[in-house]
Amino acid sequence: MLLANLDGSVGGAQRQAGLLAHEVARRALRVVVVNQSPRLLMERSIDEDGVERIALPILGRCSGSSFLLSFLVWATLNRRHFHVIHAHSTSAGLIAGLVGSLLRKPVVVKVTGMQAVTLLADPRPAWRLRRWIINKTAKVVVAVSREMMQGLADVGIGGDRRVLVPNGVRPAPRVPGICAAAKLALLGETTGPIILYVGRIAEVKGGRLLLRMWSAMPRRDAATLLMVGDGPLRAELEREAAARGFGRSVRFLGSQPDVTSFYLIADVFVLPSATEGLSNALLEAMAAGLPVVASDVGGNREVVENGVSGFLVDWADPDASARLVVSLLDDAQLRRHVGEAARGRAGDFSIASVAERYCDLYQSVLSPSLALPEAAR
Repeated sequence: MLLANLDGSVGGAQRQAGLLAHEVARRALRVVVVNQSPRLLMERSIDEDGVERIALPILGRCSGSSFLLSFLVWATLNRRHFHVIHAHSTSAGLIAGLVGSLLRKPVVVKVTGMQAVTLLADPRPAWRLRRWIINKTAKVVVAVSREMMQGLADVGIGGDRRVLVPNGVRPAPRVPGICAAAKLALLGETTGPIILYVGRIAEVKGGRLLLRMWSAMPRRDAATLLMVGDGPLRAELEREAAARGFGRSVRFLGSQPDVTSFYLIADVFVLPSATEGLSNALLEAMAAGLPVVASDVGGNREVVENGVSGFLVDWADPDASARLVVSLLDDAQLRRHVGEAARGRAGDFSIASVAERYCDLYQSVLSPSLALPEAAR
């Protein structure tokens, strides 16, 4: 069973949970995805792959405690119908751990980003309590990168319960000739190269650095920087882009239910975040055959072979990052070469192989005599 946070959310963690749910269900396991819902009644649906989705009611002003109560009631009534609780965030892990302990169900907690590791290390009482609960109640804590594995070790998660399973990605279809039609449908125009960012519009994600890079871009009016996503910094960055006179060359498109088409129309993918666990958007862009220009941090280093399947840069130098992006836009052969290498590298992170690791992991937590699978360590 997979436990996520928000019903209808379309962020990277939610997309990853959805992909994993479908792949696990294809292996003849029953999968129930439980989310929060602001509606007053529980809602239930089953999709074409047999994944069951439950939306449990919460109260807006006390969402955490009300979700804990809703999940406890639901899990108690259905305790004979599931065996493992898999929480897809540390906040969900806190709830899953408490409920799992009461119902004697093993709990797997996935840590989705380095920010969560940083918060687990926070010395303030509330975070010390959260760390203690997760450490005491989780059978296994999953990291998505080697940097995250070390961070979990530093906060006291023992090596016998700390495992490495990366995020996974589904191979992107090759659709020749779709670019012009897709550009017209999505943007209302078909000309000019596209530089794409997909993710939250938040300080840690580096949106300000993208705008500084765009200021340094020669011939930027002939290209378009697409910012796909939403977040607390969006309105401020929109004002900054307008103040810099970028006009239609920078477009903020907000959160999108399906980002696949944007990868198909882009020429270069950019990721200027200050920290990353293992970016879903980065894997998706590479699987689509896009050359990527990413920050030289964390999980990016574990995915991108610098100069081969993409480029790792210091975004604090806007002129250098702008020159690199321009060199990719000006050289179609280089884009194709790096994009094909990126597609091949993304194949090492297939969601099918990730699902196999998780199935082995679930079996190990249900059978104490089994060691954690070596592939997951």
